Amino acid sequence: MPATLEQTGPNVVTRRSVFILRFISTVALWSVALLIMFSGYEILFWVLISAFGMIGLWEFYGMLDHKGLPNFKITGMICGAVMLAGSFYYFSKIGPAGSYDFEVAVLLFSADGIRAANVRTVA
Repeated sequence: MPATLEQTGPNVVTRRSVFILRFISTVALWSVALLIMFSGYEILFWVLISAFGMIGLWEFYGMLDHKGLPNFKITGMICGAVMLAGSFYYFSKIGPAGSYDFEVAVLLFSADGIRAANVRTVA
């Protein structure tokens, strides 16, 4: 039976085409990242680092969901965003010591919040 518009053949993706697409995207993303880093514009650098951090957290919680493991995705994403924003603010305004104190405080409060949420779900 001849192929019609409704019955097209399988879309064949070769290893070479995947490599070329990934290579071009890698070069483009590294160019943007290096341009931002060497421009000296702090806010844009923070946006770059925060975007990578939040995408990484999203992927991490997606893997946990895929395996069916219990997790606190929303709480983790909120704590990650607070950690990234607060650390940048404290590091730029107060210094490394203030940034470290802030990070420890966020970790303690998030761990306490997760423990409290876990107690409520078990009870």
